[in-house]
Amino acid sequence: MHAAQSESDALKLYMGMPQVNNTFTPSRYKDGAFELRGYNETLPDIMPSDDEINYYGQPLNWDEFEGFNTLKPMDDFVMGRHTVKSNSDERGSYIEYIDEFDFDTYKYKTDVGFPLTDTKLDINIPVGDMLDKTFGKPYSIYGRKYYKDYGDGVNRAMYYTDSELSDNTADKDTLGLQRELRNRGYEFPGSTKENGTLDGVMGDETKKALAEYQASQIKTKK
Repeated sequence: MHAAQSESDALKLYMGMPQVNNTFTPSRYKDGAFELRGYNETLPDIMPSDDEINYYGQPLNWDEFEGFNTLKPMDDFVMGRHTVKSNSDERGSYIEYIDEFDFDTYKYKTDVGFPLTDTKLDINIPVGDMLDKTFGKPYSIYGRKYYKDYGDGVNRAMYYTDSELSDNTADKDTLGLQRELRNRGYEFPGSTKENGTLDGVMGDETKKALAEYQASQIKTKK
């Protein structure tokens, strides 16, 4: 998605208007916040090091934008001021991306000269504050990517916990389900594309793997 489309949707959210490009979805983890669609896919599938996390979370500005495209697998400048850090909760370890609404930090600066003197006074006009109070609806961008050690000492991206895999009452993202089952040792030769990615289709192979996993969990609990 082009940066202009993302920024357009970000502005529409701020104005309280419907999105056009479906850039944002309601955050699953923070009330009133929105997740940036597709951003999790740009984060590593292996838990990044502290240095990598700091790199992904560095704030950028327009002067750095030229190198931004070549250094990062993400070109939506709408996240230019975001931060990324590691954390954990009862579900497991995760890295979180946060872009607090910061339009109110933009201030129009002007030099005012005193008549008949060389003296000038810097005046900051809080444009963002005034717009927010007039018609804006400030919000945050917030999301998480969880990681889990599946027994080999490597923290891989986790899509579902044990209990979530065993729960048939909630809808599951098929691609995430396939990835999680593959993390747990299940193979999907018939559901794997030529480029090695999974097809995200809930076919017989995926249904069988899920059923086998759930059956194994029942045996384990007995």
